[in-house]
Amino acid sequence: MTLPDHRLCFRNVAARRGNSLLFAGLNFDLTGGDLIWLQGPNGSGKTTILRLAAGFLVPEKGEVFWKLEAQDAVPEELVAYQGHQDPLDTELTVSQTLNFWTDMYNSQMDIAKCLTLAGLANKQTVACGKLSAGQKRRLVLARLLISNRPVWLLDETATMIDSGGEHLFHSILSDHLKRGGSALLAAHRPVQKIGATASRLVLGAA
Repeated sequence: MTLPDHRLCFRNVAARRGNSLLFAGLNFDLTGGDLIWLQGPNGSGKTTILRLAAGFLVPEKGEVFWKLEAQDAVPEELVAYQGHQDPLDTELTVSQTLNFWTDMYNSQMDIAKCLTLAGLANKQTVACGKLSAGQKRRLVLARLLISNRPVWLLDETATMIDSGGEHLFHSILSDHLKRGGSALLAAHRPVQKIGATASRLVLGAA
């Protein structure tokens, strides 16, 4: 199923952390099929860019805006945000967790299929608290699939993933881009050059 046309736009954006200017004059567009890999040392503003894109922060200067099918949109209609921490209730089972996210995103995606794609088909009745660190990251991948949102904002999502999981992550990300989705990815480790219009945005030290 093809994802809707969309665009995330940064126009002359500046951001601060406390008294420190992280960046200024930042301009880029993210649209269907695009992958932008945010690079830079700790404190350079990678997570800040993701949080601006998600609508969690307001820029110091400039503008961040979103389009869906050429109409003005809000980030809640477009983005699935995954930060450093796994948003998991340790008491819920894997299946219950996916049902919760399905309701949250008002999604029509098939839970069993998403779990199979994430390599968790045999873990549906296991409590999240009993999953390994790598399995928890796989469950995060299932959450992204469930969201069915065109824009994925990913902060070190592949970190701590289990053996074989990194290849799975790149495969799921590649399929998302082929469906017309896009992704803004902050990662210290190199990522495969996925998508016809993959690019890097390199930030300096704060």
